Amino acid sequence: MNSIMNMNLISKGDAIVVAVSGGIDSMVLLDALCAVKNEMMLSLSVAHVNHRVRKESEEEYEFVQKKCMAYGIPFEGMILEHQDDDNFHNYARTKRYAFFQEVAQKHEATKIALAHHADDQAETILMRLVRGSGFIGYAGIQETIPYKNLTLIRPLLHSTKAAIREYQEAHAIEYRNDASNGEDKYTRNRYRHHLLPFIEKEDPKFHEKFQQFSTYVLEAYRLISRMADDFLASSVTMEPHEASFRVQSFLGLDRAIARDVLKKIIDRLLDDSLEISFSHLNDILRLAESPKPNARIAIDKRLKVARRYEFLTFQTNDRPKIAFSQQITGVGTHSLETGDTVIIGEKGSNMDGISIELWYNNLDFVFPITVRTRERGDRIRLSGGTKKLSDLLIDLKIPKDERDRLLVLANPGGEIFWIPGIKIGSLAREGEQSIDITFVRGN
Repeated sequence: MNSIMNMNLISKGDAIVVAVSGGIDSMVLLDALCAVKNEMMLSLSVAHVNHRVRKESEEEYEFVQKKCMAYGIPFEGMILEHQDDDNFHNYARTKRYAFFQEVAQKHEATKIALAHHADDQAETILMRLVRGSGFIGYAGIQETIPYKNLTLIRPLLHSTKAAIREYQEAHAIEYRNDASNGEDKYTRNRYRHHLLPFIEKEDPKFHEKFQQFSTYVLEAYRLISRMADDFLASSVTMEPHEASFRVQSFLGLDRAIARDVLKKIIDRLLDDSLEISFSHLNDILRLAESPKPNARIAIDKRLKVARRYEFLTFQTNDRPKIAFSQQITGVGTHSLETGDTVIIGEKGSNMDGISIELWYNNLDFVFPITVRTRERGDRIRLSGGTKKLSDLLIDLKIPKDERDRLLVLANPGGEIFWIPGIKIGSLAREGEQSIDITFVRGN
């Protein structure tokens, strides 16, 4: 059995897509898998991406294609279409993995094999320690990880670069060398050229120590992640564009678990597209601990987090606008379809919410009260005259996404007398008798 790979990651009869760039690492991985292909009854296919960033890319594409023919396994290639993107590496990675998934689906594969090795692991951990990362990020590269409906495996992760070179020389494996790997303008290359040689002089077995560090962090994270998942299942309301939970229960969590809860919520809402920083998590924790009943912060242009009384709410900016209208025909406690509650009575409510006194001359002219989202052309009467609701909300600097989801209360004539938490209209103060109205946000 081939000792350069961790064979525990491979089972008999596996269908595997091998990501092959044409470099020494991926060509060694391809050869090692082909060497056990018949014995393990493997179904192999190759996925190659031409990033078109170097003049050698076209030749590398043809080289990998010919090698696949020699090995007798299917070749699938993609030529990356360049776009004006501020972060080409992230763009290319997203496209690359989407392509791997397409190839896996075509060949009915369940695993994608990547050629990361022990030197890559040490470089990754060092870079993340220097630049900062989430807890799981400090563990570096994982040997196996779920991806969509597939599993990413890295059979060479415990093998050093030196071991890979020895295998390549012993089996006379052809490969293509990327000249950019020798340039110090890339961060990873600087770590590879300058830090790893120094560390190796201190301890030639440094790879083992980095792997031990990764294992310790992964084991600790599995416990944290399990406890965070328990909280998510029991205490977090998750919707496609929004999530919320009660602050009191959240603040009872240990900090490490609380941070992971926040990260998981944001990852789900933004489909893992935002790298959450330590400062982001601290900002949200401070918001949860704040004595202010209403406050909000922007984590990213796509996501806002708001403290609304006893709830912490996460909202993406692409939430669809939903029209809502519901009538209240008398005093009592009224549950709205939005999850909010309106309480109307002669005595004030003892529930923690937003309250007003509604003054009237004849109770028959109070009901039915309509609770609804705002509409085009809405106006509210203030002490200085009527004002367009849209202008009022702009003047009060209410964010656009929040404006579309505000609820207003209107009398039987359709006149707005209250925007809970925002403004009380002068109409609410007309009359000789009063009743109390309390609005309690559901999330």
